[in-house]
Amino acid sequence: MNRREFLAATGGAMAAAAVSRPLAAGAATPIVPDTMTLAATGDCILTRRVSELKDARFLRLVDVVRGADCAYGNCEMVLADPRDGYPMAEGAALSVVSDPKMAAELAWCGFDVMGTANNHSLDYGQPGLVSTRARLAEAGIAAAGTGLSLQEASAPAYVETPGGRVALVNCASTFHPYAVAALSRADFKGIPGLNPVRVRYRYQVDRTAFDALARAGQALKPLGPVGDQFITGLSPNPQVAADQVSLFGNTFVPGATTDVLAEVVPEDLTRITDAVKVARRNARLVIVSIHAHEVYRTLETPDRFLQPFARACIEAGADAFFGAGAHVLWGIEVYRGRPICYGLGDLFFQYQTVRAFASDVYQAFGLDPQTPDPTEASDRVALPPGPALWQTVVPVITYGARGALKMVLHPVTLGVDEPRYQRGTPRLAEGTEAEAIIARVGTLSRPYGTTVTFAGGVGEVQVGG
Repeated sequence: MNRREFLAATGGAMAAAAVSRPLAAGAATPIVPDTMTLAATGDCILTRRVSELKDARFLRLVDVVRGADCAYGNCEMVLADPRDGYPMAEGAALSVVSDPKMAAELAWCGFDVMGTANNHSLDYGQPGLVSTRARLAEAGIAAAGTGLSLQEASAPAYVETPGGRVALVNCASTFHPYAVAALSRADFKGIPGLNPVRVRYRYQVDRTAFDALARAGQALKPLGPVGDQFITGLSPNPQVAADQVSLFGNTFVPGATTDVLAEVVPEDLTRITDAVKVARRNARLVIVSIHAHEVYRTLETPDRFLQPFARACIEAGADAFFGAGAHVLWGIEVYRGRPICYGLGDLFFQYQTVRAFASDVYQAFGLDPQTPDPTEASDRVALPPGPALWQTVVPVITYGARGALKMVLHPVTLGVDEPRYQRGTPRLAEGTEAEAIIARVGTLSRPYGTTVTFAGGVGEVQVGG
């Protein structure tokens, strides 16, 4: 069928549909429905085909994802053949590379748009980044967060859904230094990489400690540059002011308590909120998502920069903010009637069958080479104990003309007690496990003033007025 025949056929079908559904006199033809639904998930590390599975609880979860007008997830893997390139030296031992065919599996699960900015984005260098984006596009999944330049990595991705156009702005605060994209210019085409959220840390100490650091800085200042700052991280000259001391690559400020202060670098905040404002003009629904490992004191508490950053994105026009990266659940906040899920844990966590996750783990974690299963040993060394890593929720949010109306949390288990070849594949949780998952989300959300209720096997968050 040529283009003219295609247009004639589709035009005829649309005309017939219009005739079969007559409108009331004077009524305008609705382009999209009054309400739409959005499903969101955390990290997806998918290394095994799941489209063949017949497990009822897994298929019910897939129905939840597919049933939404738009489904978002975080693609924390490189979709490339490792024989086509080489892992980056700094991340070689823990490279997360998966068969390019996994993009089709994600599409089968129902994903429409995914974030690709994370600490594994360039595990296989720039070719791996390009391959990931290409494989997702071939599968019909829009992607944001990485690109051939900083402009491309920062730009919103758009996807057309039954509920209308959805935009995604994706970024990462956890990344290797070589992974950051660079701006293109008329004489320079930029550098492929991810959309960064750089965080500036300051250490707050009491006045006695601060004065001691200031004296040390003054004593070292006459020595001039010390070492190679690009290798050792030392400041070339200690900077001393009345309100702060920069010494050995760290900044100290006086305060009543000992603490760590964190804030997003202003230029990154401006670049990302500007992208949100562009998306707001061009989409019915705007999502912002981040990959962030950084925590504050405990694994289940996000670093202190994240709440101001998420709120700034909402203020710029985002309808929802989703975090991932720490591989555990974090709390939920409703800010100006819009949901912020600080961390959604994992949806697929099949990292134990990543091809690059083999004997090199011995060196990465200093393990005994006689360990029979290095990936099992890496669980004990690198990952938190207990079921927290293997439980999550999938929120489904219903939106109307004036914003979010309803938010339902579907509890999910990833099978912590399953054999290695099954562990990390999600299923809807039931019974006491489902109730425990929702209860934990409620506990984590309470500091944000959010109430989570449990009924009928799911959680519900009050978002509407």
